[in-house]
Amino acid sequence: MAKKLNYLLDACALIAVLRNEKGVDTVTKLLEQALLNKIAVYMCSVNLLEVYYDQLYISRDKAEEVFDTVNNSCINIIDYSAEFIRESARFKTNYAVSLADSALLGIASYLDIPVVSSDHAEFDAIKHEKKLKILFIR
Repeated sequence: MAKKLNYLLDACALIAVLRNEKGVDTVTKLLEQALLNKIAVYMCSVNLLEVYYDQLYISRDKAEEVFDTVNNSCINIIDYSAEFIRESARFKTNYAVSLADSALLGIASYLDIPVVSSDHAEFDAIKHEKKLKILFIR
């Protein structure tokens, strides 16, 4: 049996779905595959915070709806914990990335999971990392 592929969603990937932005097709296909249990899709709790925060600009009800939907979906939430701190700090120290993105990158590197993102501004400089894979949705 082949090993199941894993993907780690950046907040912007899920926001692309919520806003029907360019790249939505790529993320939707991954989520459809996860629903069929062909792949596993993850999101860091810190990035879920970003999505929640983004949706608060629409309304608190919308933010709560999205939060509940994600928590009851095929997206597995990884709680940010002490085991990821060293890798995350390395990214934060060596690259111009936000704290949330350093958390995401630390988890991706530690667990060897490709990141799904649209964030070229922060991640283009990181593509050369040997252990890190990034799937850009646009």
